[in-house]
Amino acid sequence: SAVRWLAEYDVSGFRLDHAVAPSMDFWVAFRKATREARSDSFTVGEVVDSPDSLRRFRQRLDAILDFPLARALRSTFATGSWNVRQLDNFLNAYEAFMATGPYRVSFLDNHDMDRFLFIAGNDVKRLKLAALCQFALQPTPVIYYGTEIALRQRRPCNDRAAGGDAQARGDMVWDESQWDQDLLDFYRRLIRARKERAVLQSGARRTVHCDPDRQTYAFVRSTSRGQ
Repeated sequence: SAVRWLAEYDVSGFRLDHAVAPSMDFWVAFRKATREARSDSFTVGEVVDSPDSLRRFRQRLDAILDFPLARALRSTFATGSWNVRQLDNFLNAYEAFMATGPYRVSFLDNHDMDRFLFIAGNDVKRLKLAALCQFALQPTPVIYYGTEIALRQRRPCNDRAAGGDAQARGDMVWDESQWDQDLLDFYRRLIRARKERAVLQSGARRTVHCDPDRQTYAFVRSTSRGQ
């Protein structure tokens, strides 16, 4: 089926749901078959598991959705249950551990969890800080539809009486008068910076400031040439 979509419908690749279910032998065969059908095809797997499990998908999938990083960003910038020292400690250890793993794709929210803005108490400033950090880190950032215009949900996803995760999957608002234009412009500037500065895609990260008392944090990304 995958080969047919690549060969006959010019599909570029696949986002693979629940990628932990099939065996690693399956993904080796899947990669071989899809590469033969289209050499530049790309696969991103939804792997909701431990970092050790995620790392094993190297050379099986091209990339994995980075759930551990999403939890860290949400804990730091949305709920405030982490301080910046905890975030920095996580990034230092996690990035070193995942250096031998597959490429990673970052996100702040998705269809299976409460929207970032909801758990941040609808504080757009918190969302901007999280997005800034997300786009400044190496994993390729993706945006869940509506996050860029401050699409909101009314009830938590664990409220089954209110529709459960349907709360996080509400219809996109197409009336631009209801969009948060300032937030949208902020996201556009992040995207532009990401595209124009190669260092944000491949440069090494180094912490230069971390003060958990004042909750201030800074790191630099640089290449071997110091850019």
